[in-house]
Amino acid sequence: MAGLGLVVVNALSESSWGLFTIASTVPIALFMGVWMFKFRKGKTVEATIIGVTLLTLAVIFGRYIPNSPFASWFTYDHKTLTILLVSYGFCASVLPVWLLLSPRDYLSSITAVAFTFNMY
Repeated sequence: MAGLGLVVVNALSESSWGLFTIASTVPIALFMGVWMFKFRKGKTVEATIIGVTLLTLAVIFGRYIPNSPFASWFTYDHKTLTILLVSYGFCASVLPVWLLLSPRDYLSSITAVAFTFNMY
């Protein structure tokens, strides 16, 4: 875990675009979790369409973060990123799985598959 955490911290350090995109997955996943399990129970396709659309917009608009007034909100050094990563890990471990982890992993797997097919 420490090695993976170090890789994440090094990749996101001083990268407002990267941190914005990664940080955007948390509220998107929370929204998807509430949508699929509380608001529109069982409507996975709807949540998928909304989640993928929002994540795509986060990646597209994240490109403009480094040159915007919001850049300082998403630019951190290694130490601060480490604290944020540990805080996220704690929150993810105490929240119900259906609320954050399941939708986030689901969204990440769809993104990985889409990225894989776009590579070739």
